[in-house]
Amino acid sequence: MIRHIVLFGFESYPSGQSKEQFLKEAKAAFEELPQHIDCLKSLKVSFNINPNESYDLMLEGVLSSADEIEIYAKHPEHVARVKQYIKPFVSKRACVDIEE
Repeated sequence: MIRHIVLFGFESYPSGQSKEQFLKEAKAAFEELPQHIDCLKSLKVSFNINPNESYDLMLEGVLSSADEIEIYAKHPEHVARVKQYIKPFVSKRACVDIEE
């Protein structure tokens, strides 16, 4: 089993949305992905509760093998959400893939 963990720090948010609204909307959108991507066994999305830290959002996906990370990353449903919620607003990203 592979845990694909990604942290995001955002520098801006969509016009008219608060940070909290944006993060809740992004969380809901990403949590739908296991319904669309067969290799994604589960996806947990969490908010950072410490305002003094630089990352705002954590995604933790579970996949069966390391080969599936690329399948997940290139899947159109994942790409669409990254294009809408991540790329326009993110200032930093960190990723780790752990084999259990």
